[in-house]
Amino acid sequence: MSNHYVDRFLNLRCSSDVLGVVNPIGNKPSKEISEAMTIIQRVKPLALQQPMHYGLLDLCAGNGLIGVLSVFSLPIKWAIGVDKRPRYRPWWKAKRFQYTKDDIFSPGMLHLDACNSDPIILTACHPCETKAERIIEICLANKCIRHLVLMPCCEDRAVKPLYPERLRKVLGSYEVWAFHLAQLAKGTYFIDNDCLSPKNAVIVASKEEEK
Repeated sequence: MSNHYVDRFLNLRCSSDVLGVVNPIGNKPSKEISEAMTIIQRVKPLALQQPMHYGLLDLCAGNGLIGVLSVFSLPIKWAIGVDKRPRYRPWWKAKRFQYTKDDIFSPGMLHLDACNSDPIILTACHPCETKAERIIEICLANKCIRHLVLMPCCEDRAVKPLYPERLRKVLGSYEVWAFHLAQLAKGTYFIDNDCLSPKNAVIVASKEEEK
């Protein structure tokens, strides 16, 4: 079955180069690609508006597809994929990209300003439960992070009592979760039906550029 995002990825001149770095990307490659492209499409206008201005930090990076795709297809200054579990791929084939083993709950994640001077676009695809809230906490704690693009996965159960059951019946639990995260991030959310995942809400938030 054809998919808008998968087709767009395969039509990129760099698609084979990207796959040559990140493979294997799981047993559902079309789904993985559509998820990454969902994020990349929100990063693209930011990167094009200010070429080689932003670094990209992808948390819970998994197979590294978002970060690798960003340096191959966008004018991103650098990209770093961070995950608790290391992946071993030929990362050296992707210039301006590195993969780092770290835990997003480590204290250092709240102090990125101390070791970085570049403005950052923070991305994450399908962090579960409290990981999504932690990513927003990292975003808000660091002035160097200027933009957030987040596609959450499963809901933190502790959030359920905060919203009326009637709202859940109208929107569904997942969309209420997306709404909750958007409020935390001081941003907004929308549902991207072109993404092959049923967890297809995208939270976007931006901070005003400092003068």
